[in-house]
Amino acid sequence: EPRGTGLTQGLGDIVDELIKYQQQDITGTYKFGSQTSKAQLELVSGFYSKKYQNFRATSQFRDYDKTLIGAKGYYNTQAATRLFVEVTRDDFRYDVLEASGVSRNSDDIKVLFGMEWEATSLTSGTFKLGYQNKDFDDNQRESFSGLSWEAGVTWQPLTYSTFDFTTSRAATDPLLEGDYIKESTYGVKWKHDWSDYLASVASVSYIDEQYTGDIGRKDETKSARLGLNYQANNFGLISTYIDFIDKNSNQPLIEFDRVIVGVNFTFALKAN
Repeated sequence: EPRGTGLTQGLGDIVDELIKYQQQDITGTYKFGSQTSKAQLELVSGFYSKKYQNFRATSQFRDYDKTLIGAKGYYNTQAATRLFVEVTRDDFRYDVLEASGVSRNSDDIKVLFGMEWEATSLTSGTFKLGYQNKDFDDNQRESFSGLSWEAGVTWQPLTYSTFDFTTSRAATDPLLEGDYIKESTYGVKWKHDWSDYLASVASVSYIDEQYTGDIGRKDETKSARLGLNYQANNFGLISTYIDFIDKNSNQPLIEFDRVIVGVNFTFALKAN
């Protein structure tokens, strides 16, 4: 896990080795009907498992499995727009009960209404808004019932310049403390092609997290990325970037700043 997140939240220099875990994730999707047909049905099912490998005195209480089932129905307006309704259910099951005896197991149901569009060559995107109900098995935990949304819009004013706008809101599971996190995210990304070989990327994001469960914790995370992508040839891409992350909280031990510098190499094999 990245330092300062997950099990190392607020521990500063106390933890001097990596937090390790294994995860498995499998998802299957079945679609009935083509994307251009008047109606389309999409069924999804999945399973996710996360198991920590060390610091078992604490981490054993954070091992969990999650099962997913869902359905999504589309209606094509034949005007470069599709309307849809999406229903999903995630069941969270933790392996070991904490000493407090209060279970973290929960059932998370979302019903979202939305639309996908590609109105012009300049704009495309998806937006969904609806209702989320996160219900804990143990009534000592505070359940969530309220508004949830996800949205992403791409604006391309020029063939070589693209802006992506994203936002979301949902109740999520905390790793260490609290019952759930009311999380709101906002982001903007700009990609500009300076030539056929060179492109720049700049992005900023903001995350607001409000913890429930009588702890009164509120976190704000601001991040920015500057990067350059170089297409070396038809078979390789070199990406360099620098990330700036600033995490603030009303609990001082949670706060940290981070700067990450990285280089990615991507290679592709193409058949004639």
